Amino acid sequence: MIDDSGSGKVGDLTDRKHSLYRKIADWIHPQVPKEVFREIIKSNVCNLQWIAAAVSILEMFILVLYTIRQADHLADELDSLFSVLFCIVLSIAVAVHLSKVTRSEELLEQKLYRERGVLIAYYTVLMIWGMAASYRHYVAGEQMITFFIVEVVFASFVSMEPMISFILLLTGHTIFFYMIFMIDGACRLNILNYFALGVLLWLGMTLHYRILARQISQRQVVEHLNRQLNELSLTDPLTGIGNRLALKSKLKSVPGCHVTVMMADIDHFKEVNDTFGHEAGDQILTRVSEYLRQSFPRDCCFRYGGDEFLVLMQDISEEEFNRRRNQWLSRISKIELPESSMTISCSSGYITGSPQTDIEVQELIRDADLALYCDKKNHHEMNNMQFSGGGGT
Repeated sequence: MIDDSGSGKVGDLTDRKHSLYRKIADWIHPQVPKEVFREIIKSNVCNLQWIAAAVSILEMFILVLYTIRQADHLADELDSLFSVLFCIVLSIAVAVHLSKVTRSEELLEQKLYRERGVLIAYYTVLMIWGMAASYRHYVAGEQMITFFIVEVVFASFVSMEPMISFILLLTGHTIFFYMIFMIDGACRLNILNYFALGVLLWLGMTLHYRILARQISQRQVVEHLNRQLNELSLTDPLTGIGNRLALKSKLKSVPGCHVTVMMADIDHFKEVNDTFGHEAGDQILTRVSEYLRQSFPRDCCFRYGGDEFLVLMQDISEEEFNRRRNQWLSRISKIELPESSMTISCSSGYITGSPQTDIEVQELIRDADLALYCDKKNHHEMNNMQFSGGGGT
């Protein structure tokens, strides 16, 4: 017998290694859907706008205090003054640009990759500015907190991809350490704590990014389900067109508009149900409504009840409406009942008007219903199953 337990253990170890590599790769470079990534950028744009505005205000306040306190020695502090002024101008420019983006729905719906670049550039420039300020403080023997404040602020309020944040933090910490090291060998800097802070900041930024991506994904799923539920509540399940609730919502936008309302129903539908069964009747309703959607916009078509349909269109000429109606009736004429020479026909009546109130809208629907009644009466008097549309204006 061959003992393959050793090879099995090796295979398990290999699988564990691969699983660990995948987890590390997913942590460093998580796969985020495009729509989620866009929402992350939009969140960053809003946060960065407030960060830039806050930084500019804070630096203005510091500039005023510094000018008052060092009024007699301003000539010796030009470097610091120009540094603060540079930060103020930069932050105001970023805040103004991003405020334009957040106020424009059109810009917010774009890919926003330029704003992602603005984020990275603003962080990079502020990091360099923080290095310069902290370098001066270190040389003067003062606390060098500016560089670290920049990193902490961005880690707390901005979500960058883990790989980009890793590169920026590693590059920034390495360059700043080299600058300090060239002064006195970084003897006043605890190297372990210094780089540990960089690692903790990166872990925090990565965790922040992953949590935000998960929250956005969950929110989008909920919003999608809500849209589906809302659509289901407004859609007739058999015909796939709007129901009475959808019509009620549509009617709210009618007052003050020029509209055309058509009422229609299927001729002798009760006899069709009694003769061929309700399943055949449902199939006919489905086909009729399908052709209705093909001839008129879907959001203008409604099942009014039973075999009755209502079409409501705004700002359409009578000629164009009649063309669509005749097209619909022509398609219906090709519907045939199984094992029967009978065909399906519809009666229809329409009315045009410009109602100004909800009461006038209801009156318009009643007039369309009367026009339907007149057309149906003509059909019954002719006692045939041919299609002929009747309209009232």
